[in-house]
Amino acid sequence: MYPDFLVVENVESEFVVDSGDPKLLERITELLIQGERIFLSGAAGTGKTWLVKQIARQIAEKEKVVYVTASTGIAASLLFDEIGLRQSFFIKGPSTLHSAAMLPWSSEKDHTRLIEKGKSRLAGTDVIIIDEISILDSETFERFLKRLPVYPGILVVGDLFQLPPVARDKKNRPNFVFRSKAFNDFRLVELQKNYRQAEADFIIFLENLRHGQNQPDFYLRISSEFDHNHPTLFGTRREAGFKNSLEFSKLSTKSYTSKCKVKVGDPEKAIEWFENYTRALHTCQLKEGMRVLCIQNHDELVNGDLGTIISISGKEREGNNPDRVKIEFDRNRIGTREMGPYEFKKEVQDGYSTKVKFSVEQFPIVPAYGLTVHKAQGMTLDICNLDGRKISFAAGQVYVAVSRCKTKTGLRIHNANMFQAFTRKSVEEYYANANRLRLSL
Repeated sequence: MYPDFLVVENVESEFVVDSGDPKLLERITELLIQGERIFLSGAAGTGKTWLVKQIARQIAEKEKVVYVTASTGIAASLLFDEIGLRQSFFIKGPSTLHSAAMLPWSSEKDHTRLIEKGKSRLAGTDVIIIDEISILDSETFERFLKRLPVYPGILVVGDLFQLPPVARDKKNRPNFVFRSKAFNDFRLVELQKNYRQAEADFIIFLENLRHGQNQPDFYLRISSEFDHNHPTLFGTRREAGFKNSLEFSKLSTKSYTSKCKVKVGDPEKAIEWFENYTRALHTCQLKEGMRVLCIQNHDELVNGDLGTIISISGKEREGNNPDRVKIEFDRNRIGTREMGPYEFKKEVQDGYSTKVKFSVEQFPIVPAYGLTVHKAQGMTLDICNLDGRKISFAAGQVYVAVSRCKTKTGLRIHNANMFQAFTRKSVEEYYANANRLRLSL
């Protein structure tokens, strides 16, 4: 959790832009309500998502309607949790931007009927927020702009040095959102205060890595001994899945299978929503002694908490669908917790109240042995295993992977000489020439 207040420092007449500064929160909120278009950026760990939640709350408290969206289902799920946004008449979402604005995929044609439906969904919105903007391509962004109500405030959030959009342009380059001429209307606010890491040399190393500058000598100070009780990050789901299966097979304890259960909504549509909008598994294999990762903030647990299953119980039939799992978490303050299936809900506004469209129950845990870099984005990890052969094929991927770790002593690295830390020249040029918002805090 970030502090209640922080002093904005002045270094060589430049403000250190800090997500914990209440004046920054107040200023951005005020401008958005006035219809401004703002790009909130910053390196990993600077508190972007945390600040988004505060901005959304403040807009709602001023009785203005804010629609909270994200470019992916996983990013949207991080905004909707037990300590995140509360549903109210003035807060719509969180949901994906595609769902909120009825957007087709970039490979599909847009048409008038979809545009009109999108306009209808966004009608009455004073401010629209889009998280993880780096993954959104310019064509999809321009399609979104066609659906806007009369000039709402827009806040786009993300770090363009992190994972790029999948969509490519005619020259086979990532089709970054700033290639849209309309993106020039957005004024940049770049957060600078790092909350995830505290070691000065590690922060400098990460900032250099963010800009595609590798420092081979830094890796000489990093342990090469993997800790298999903590996650190993991979570039693909196949490799992460193989790692989880391998470690799971080594456990000699009884295997249990927990399948998700649809409680509300059309089963097929609810399962589709569940698989695309949460990190939870449709079918989760469990064993005593298994290392697991919490994927949902609830009951003092946070996304990224690690623990070990010490018992599995309930009215299972042949090892299927246990009722309770007891987990000993690594964090001392948490200790041992017994948990049942968590209710993942999709809520929608119905007049002045909300109703549950989908409700799906499943344990809010996943195997902790292998994770994709994509699914780890947004997490903070105490210890993280990385292999230079597995995570270097996309710009920004090495930076995202390494920056998950809080300390350099928590890193475990194999084949560091194979890390290909690189960025896109166009991204560097965007930040160098961006129209920055002047903050008189």
